[in-house]
Order: sequence, then structure tokens, then C-alpha cells
Amino acid sequence: MGHKINSELVNAFALCPRKAFLLITEETANPGPHDHEVIIRERAEANRRAYRARLAEGREVVPFGGPAEMAAGREIVADAELAADDLHARCDFLTKVNESSRLGRFSYEPVKVLGTCRASRPDALGLAYQSLVLGEVQGRQPVSATLVLLGDRPSKVKLADKYKEVRRIVE
Repeated sequence: MGHKINSELVNAFALCPRKAFLLITEETANPGPHDHEVIIRERAEANRRAYRARLAEGREVVPFGGPAEMAAGREIVADAELAADDLHARCDFLTKVNESSRLGRFSYEPVKVLGTCRASRPDALGLAYQSLVLGEVQGRQPVSATLVLLGDRPSKVKLADKYKEVRRIVE
């Protein structure tokens, strides 16, 4: 691969392959985020804080401290920074599921919190990318993952058909 691939590049490619090319080659100066993008990020951060507070009411939310937190079998891991080869992804949350993996008799699924009322194609592909990197780390690809829409509305996403497109993007 040669380049560090992250969620931002996968989202950019889903919107416009040319934008992703320019970001990865750094041939032009990055003009910074558009005003709309800034608003969506701020809404996502507020939604993330509210979702985390709701999760913390019923269960322990452990901040990501490395792969050891995952191997310990924590129910919910927050702000996970995952890396496998040249693939890097940040997951808002990882939730434990009862599917065996390299970690033990359990594995994790990613949760991505959005700042919009509806999920877009780039949101779903970004979640699939996070799942792909998580699968490399834990030795098992998640079957599904969760997008949390604005207003604390979780939505399960089946990933099987999205992995093919994500693999094409990262290669």
C-alpha cells in the first residue's frame, strides 16, 4: 500500500475519488473543512457525549488503552485507535459480542456516532472500513456494526456487502 489509510480517506473516496487522491498525494494545500462539515462534526461530538453518558448509566465504559483493553473482554471500549499494517481507524465505541475471535470467546463490533438524522453512503462505508481494521486486529470480521444517528437513534448495519467495496478502496 505505501500510504497510511484512515477513515478520513475512505470517506473522501466515497464522496469523490479525486478528493481522496489529492488528500493522499498532498499535491494541493488543504483548504480546511467546509462550514457544513464543521457543523456536522460539532453535532456528532455532542451526540457522542450524550451517547457515552447514556451508556455509562448502565455499564462501564472503559477508555481505550491499547489491545489489552480488548483482550480483557470489556463490555464497552471508548475511543479505540486501531491499526493493522498501513490501515488505521478510530472507533467511537467497541461493543462486545458473543462471537469467538483471536481475543477469546468474544469479539467486538464498532459503533460510529453521527451528527446527522440520516446515514449516508460515506457513513456506512466509513463504518465498514472501521470494521475491516477491527477484523484485522481481532482476527474476525464483524458481521454487523452500529451507526448512532442524531437524537440517540442506533441503527444496525449489515456489513457483508460493504466489505468488498471497502477492500477495493484501500487497495
